Amino acid sequence: MPATVTVNMMTVVHQSSNGISQAFPDVCKTPAAPSPIPLPYPNIAMSSNAADTASTVKADGNPIMIKTSKYAMSSGDEAGSLMGVVSNKIKGSANPQSFSMDVKADGSNVFRQLDMMLQNGGSMPVNTIPGVNMQPPKPGPAKPLNYDKWKIVEVRWSDPKLKCGDMVKIRTKTENYPDGVPVAHVIHKTGLKAMHDLVKGKVSGNAVEIDWITRNGPWNKNPTKLKVKAHGGGGVKESSNELEIEVPQEFNDRVYVPANLNRAEVLQEVTVPVFTIFGLSFGKKKVIRGTGNFVSGEYGYDISVKKGVFQIHCKMKITPQRHVKTGKRLQRAMKKWKSEIESTWDRKWKEHRINCQRGDTCNCPGGCCIFPIRVKCSFVSGGQHVIVKLWPGAPAGVPSAGGNPGWWDSSNWYERLSGNEGNAGVVHAHEFGHTIGMEDEYATGSTIRECYDVPGSVMQRGTKVMQAHWERHPASGKSIHTRFLEGVKDKKYKLIPA
Repeated sequence: MPATVTVNMMTVVHQSSNGISQAFPDVCKTPAAPSPIPLPYPNIAMSSNAADTASTVKADGNPIMIKTSKYAMSSGDEAGSLMGVVSNKIKGSANPQSFSMDVKADGSNVFRQLDMMLQNGGSMPVNTIPGVNMQPPKPGPAKPLNYDKWKIVEVRWSDPKLKCGDMVKIRTKTENYPDGVPVAHVIHKTGLKAMHDLVKGKVSGNAVEIDWITRNGPWNKNPTKLKVKAHGGGGVKESSNELEIEVPQEFNDRVYVPANLNRAEVLQEVTVPVFTIFGLSFGKKKVIRGTGNFVSGEYGYDISVKKGVFQIHCKMKITPQRHVKTGKRLQRAMKKWKSEIESTWDRKWKEHRINCQRGDTCNCPGGCCIFPIRVKCSFVSGGQHVIVKLWPGAPAGVPSAGGNPGWWDSSNWYERLSGNEGNAGVVHAHEFGHTIGMEDEYATGSTIRECYDVPGSVMQRGTKVMQAHWERHPASGKSIHTRFLEGVKDKKYKLIPA
């Protein structure tokens, strides 16, 4: 029997409410020689297969459907026995996509007549465009809804060109639609049928206005152009204009700074009077000031944004000194060093558009409003950015014959650890930091006032990569963050933890 209970002037759905949702096309792989053919089928789901219904609320003697309910199976696509091209199913369930926002049963929103469903799926992904749950209205003298007169007149984007993460409005005009009727909008790339996103809005005064945060999707070298189709009781209407989402600028630069151009004064922390009057000192405070001693060292790397990936790539040439064991033993060591370096530096921070409306929890894949900072280390025989001398054994702590400095620095490494290294587990990652422009951050070696003796930092005695490493280092010259902003030609990015 038809449902006799309404929610927001629309009948509730249960096994006897005569609800039916139809979606087309349901593209499924169909057996054919010499290879399967994807063919479109109609997909029909009915309320008689209602499942996962409310446990405590009934109408007309039947448990009603809620947000988490479903039509357990569908039909019409059986011939596509090699399954749906997206969902990899046939006869899959139909699942509610819209529902009452202010009436709940068992704590979940109530599903109603004219609400939207996606079909032949189950959980995402699904294999169809949205279908509308059609079923009889409440019997009696209620005013007829006149579905045959409903019409979607126009669909438009509010802006023609934006960046990933910007807010855009979808504006739809209708005729003869009652207020409160949901209208599904499927966003797709121009010329493609695949669904880019699905959003929903309700009619108010024969108009629907939906806010959507633009999303570029997987990286493409060309700007993403999108259209939107409104699906309602009066048919389907495609937007009359396109939305273009800009793609960030690609770039590729080689950076090399020789030691004589990367010279910085070592700092120290000293205690001084708070103030002095007539030669008398009052109070004490600590200040950071120079020691008069300077350090220097070369650094270099390739910095690029290519195919949506932001990468820092430092190529290092290892030059074994006398008595260093080479061959497979050295190859194994370099593989271990590379793993240590990349696991320490890679994917620890991201560049993210300041104006992205998704905020710092944005889950874009990258190459649009967000760029994970990828760090790569390669040991090469030529074309290097820096040269590292590899000395035999462990450092002795004092210089020795042949130019052996006796301790680690960015240009001098050792086969083994001495046991006196402050950050022994990541000593190679620490020295690698110098080769991409990072300064020391321990008390006796700091050269940047804001980064004096930073606990936990990989450039002190810890393992952590800090925001300042990308934003403030080196002591003089451009930071990697600055080079990124210049490369993509957009200054509105900020650093966030990965």
